[in-house]
Amino acid sequence: MTDRGRCLRPRSGPRPAALLLWLLILASLWLLLPGRSMAGRIDGCDRLSRLTQAQRHWQDGAQAESVTLPDRVPRERFSGLTRARYRFTPPACTQETGLLLPHTGAAYRVLADGQPAQRIAPADTWWLPDPTDDSLTNPRVPVLYRLPAGTQEVQVLLEGSLFIPVGSWALTIGPIEEVAQRQAQLYRRSIDWTQSAGLVVTVVGTIALMLAVVRRQRHPSLVWFTLACAAWVGRGIYSTATTLPLPASLFESGVALLVFLLGLPLAIATLHLLGRWNPTWRRLSLATMVLVLGLLGLGLWRPELEVTCRTTVYQAMLLWMLAQCVMALRHRQVIGHWRGWLLVAGYAALLAGACRDFLLVQGVFSVQDDMQSLLVWGYLVLLMAMAVVGADHVMQALTLTRDLNQMLEQKVAERSAALERSYEQQQQYRIGQARERARAEERERIVREMHDGIGGQLMTALRGVERGAFSQERLAELLQESLDDLRLIIDATAADTRLLPALAAWRHRWDPRLEALGIELSWQVDELMGGQDLPADLVLQLMRILQEAVTNAVKHAQASRVEVHCSAASDVLRLEVADNGRGCPHGQIPSQQVQPGRHGLQSMRTRSTAIGAEIAWLAEPEGGLRVRLELPLSTPRAAAG
Repeated sequence: MTDRGRCLRPRSGPRPAALLLWLLILASLWLLLPGRSMAGRIDGCDRLSRLTQAQRHWQDGAQAESVTLPDRVPRERFSGLTRARYRFTPPACTQETGLLLPHTGAAYRVLADGQPAQRIAPADTWWLPDPTDDSLTNPRVPVLYRLPAGTQEVQVLLEGSLFIPVGSWALTIGPIEEVAQRQAQLYRRSIDWTQSAGLVVTVVGTIALMLAVVRRQRHPSLVWFTLACAAWVGRGIYSTATTLPLPASLFESGVALLVFLLGLPLAIATLHLLGRWNPTWRRLSLATMVLVLGLLGLGLWRPELEVTCRTTVYQAMLLWMLAQCVMALRHRQVIGHWRGWLLVAGYAALLAGACRDFLLVQGVFSVQDDMQSLLVWGYLVLLMAMAVVGADHVMQALTLTRDLNQMLEQKVAERSAALERSYEQQQQYRIGQARERARAEERERIVREMHDGIGGQLMTALRGVERGAFSQERLAELLQESLDDLRLIIDATAADTRLLPALAAWRHRWDPRLEALGIELSWQVDELMGGQDLPADLVLQLMRILQEAVTNAVKHAQASRVEVHCSAASDVLRLEVADNGRGCPHGQIPSQQVQPGRHGLQSMRTRSTAIGAEIAWLAEPEGGLRVRLELPLSTPRAAAG
């Protein structure tokens, strides 16, 4: 999934997830507001007092002048390296006192009666080696110093490039514990709040990025936003160190570089979020990066141009922010109404903070002890706005992915059900077609059997009657055989592929007939054969072979007893018909009974071969003949049922 908002379907109002995210950020800010206080009380002067008057000396030999703090630095001094000395006369105190210096315009040192003053708070920076008391102090951090008892003069030495056209703020002096409380308040407002809020935003952005990575979502805007958050954390750690980790000019250039590394990723993240990142913006960002690095390098090479170069870097970043504010305003509907306006509000807060800081530099606003850079707060508001928009963007993308997965699962289920229904319909159709073919084949078989058997017998009887060649007895015999053949066809068809019912029907017809002729019928049929399923035409062929064998025993063998045995064992169906007649002369089985209109033994052999059975005629030891038929039930012909 791409980062283009148009791929999503934004809602008209803020989602509960975004509102919850705001509440989490505000709660985290409230919980993460640390204070810096001093443990224990050290007695000093009884009350706080402010040192607002000082003697300012420029190191270039200019005449000393009295100034009221905070003092404005002349425009011509606001370039290159600044070296100035501020002399203060503190109240006479017989005990140690605390001295608070809120801010200065450049890196500085504090001397008490010509000796480096001891820093008390804030604590030394954890990532720097232990500094000495005469190390340059960061001008952006409110610092508390300890003044020995009886200190008569305090000096503040500015040594570095100015980042604001103000020399020194008013100093606060008094009991160390009370001054420490004031220092903690200033530190919390100017540093802790922004760092804590930035940490929360970074955590939110990182969680959103990790969630997107885990869910395999492609969100370049989150990557760039996380880089911007990392730059914010780096800027906070670097620019709020109590002592300078680098020379003053290099330190200020590093702050400007971190601001650049904060602003450019935010702009790129915005372009990705709005779906407007293209080769033109890519080339412009690379050109800006080259320009910024060139300006910072030029400032380090030419110290007199350092302030101008740093100012140009800040202006370039503000131009980028202004362009992104316009882009967010023009394309806010891409990411949704409320998200678009929230992003615009973040950029507006950043630009408003930049304007206020610019007017402060120009002298429109007066400088206060707790003065803060609103540009920093503007960046923080923008980070928070982008954190909410980006996190909601990820949640919306994940929701859309979940909905698409559910839709896909539903489509797959519907398609599977449709395929199953289609398969069932095809199966029903095939079954119907098979049944229709079976019925057609059954009809054809019945027609063929009636044509070849009954039809031939009736035609023979008709021709004999027409020619007067048959006697009444012979005609009755032909008609009886035709009727028996018809009944066999009916029994085989009505048995529904079961052999046992067909055998029972045959016995029901022939038992009285044989009894009338004085022939005893011995019937032995295995009842377990009731479960044997055989094709109807196979049942018919078996019944015809049975009837032919019994007919031969009655008509030709002159038997007085006929035995019928039928059983199934070891996947073989065995049918035997035995009589006690005269048998065959010399034990030889003739190949055909030569009688008009009859197939005889050859017909039995042909029928058994057609169904895959083996038939044999065996002479009985005591006279008579046994016809034995064995049909393997595993043959395709027999297994078709």
